[in-house]
Amino acid sequence: MKKAFTSMQQYCSYLLIILLCGFTLPTLAAAISDPQAPSPLYVKVMKNWATTTNFAENASQVAVDKFERDLKKDPQLANYVSKPLLLDLKQFFYELFNSQETMLALASAYSEYYSIDELQELVKFYETPLGKKLISTHPALSLKTQAIGDQMLKNKEKDYIEIVAKYIAKNARSQSE
Repeated sequence: MKKAFTSMQQYCSYLLIILLCGFTLPTLAAAISDPQAPSPLYVKVMKNWATTTNFAENASQVAVDKFERDLKKDPQLANYVSKPLLLDLKQFFYELFNSQETMLALASAYSEYYSIDELQELVKFYETPLGKKLISTHPALSLKTQAIGDQMLKNKEKDYIEIVAKYIAKNARSQSE
């Protein structure tokens, strides 16, 4: 009986090792192939952040609003802007921004700046009234901020072109020598 128990113990040990290898080797292989890849736990917290902040919804709305604004600037393209087009684009962007691929990319980017504990703190902040207000106003403020930047750049176009021209001229002189 003792020998059978030992054999069963060995069998279970081997089975456990095989199962652990089967589940962990793909994760280890991914980590080895991309040492910068965030951990599965980090990706899970990133998904929680994205859900809490309505990331996919807000990002898709910003993308569609920018697309619509840019198209309406061109009289020839403005005729193509329609509610069905914008709804289809919003759905496309929502699915894209809510995808696992996007979560992995976001997790990779955020992990360069935030530890997992800090990301969890951000999630807690976004669950507060002020955090929720920031989430709800972010799409509109993003568009307004971009429009302000565009207008400021347009107003100062001559100034920044002079700066760029100075370096182009300097580069042209050094290449001709």
